[in-house]
Amino acid sequence: MAKGSKKGCIKKKPDGSIITDEAVHKIIDKATSEAKEARRKRFDKRFSSTAPAPKYKAIPQEDGTILLDMDCEADALAEACGTANILFGLSLVNDLSGAICHSRKPSELSVANAGVAALAGIAPKDEAEAMLAAQMVATHKAAMGMLGRAVRATELQTVQWKSGFAIKLLRTFTMQMETLQRCRGHGQQTVRVEHVTVNAGGQAIVGNVQSGGGGAQQKTEGQPHATAIEYQPAPTMSALRYADTAGETVPVPRDA
Repeated sequence: MAKGSKKGCIKKKPDGSIITDEAVHKIIDKATSEAKEARRKRFDKRFSSTAPAPKYKAIPQEDGTILLDMDCEADALAEACGTANILFGLSLVNDLSGAICHSRKPSELSVANAGVAALAGIAPKDEAEAMLAAQMVATHKAAMGMLGRAVRATELQTVQWKSGFAIKLLRTFTMQMETLQRCRGHGQQTVRVEHVTVNAGGQAIVGNVQSGGGGAQQKTEGQPHATAIEYQPAPTMSALRYADTAGETVPVPRDA
């Protein structure tokens, strides 16, 4: 075999055995084929478990623009918008397409359909979630567009202004996402102790409290997020004294 032919090159494994490039390529091709097959199966599973999103169709106009018209069953549109009211669903998707499409050019058809698909992918459960989902899609579209403008800008002031506006939009999207999670009951609940009153001569312990000895145990069952607070009286500080190095007793002030 000619010198420099990659197919006939011989390599040594760490154990001292040899392997040709041809065998290496076969191993790589097999692994690649298996990865592609696994990816295809995952896609088929996701596709089969997801209802098709509503779509627009384009009606050409005499001036070269298009008119967007829904091309789906009424119940499919209503289900994608989490409602039983067809007019609400139609109004919502039209508002969304108007917010994300910048013109009536034929190329905007794919933009409008992508927005409706994103709305359906969020899978709103009711009208409130549907409106929030539409706002999220529009906010994301506006943020990405502003980021693109910031990248293409040449003046520093313009870059800073557009980047700052994009950051505000991205923060808004994050808040919208958190609101959606709270609406669906997935938000993290926290009990915060804002104020604790402790009478003179007492102590307040904040945390998981378990009493020792014969005392009654503080129970917080049924309240997984609650913080246990136990009040324990303390001896009067004015009665305490300590000895200095000379052996004399010195009174301790009450507020010490």
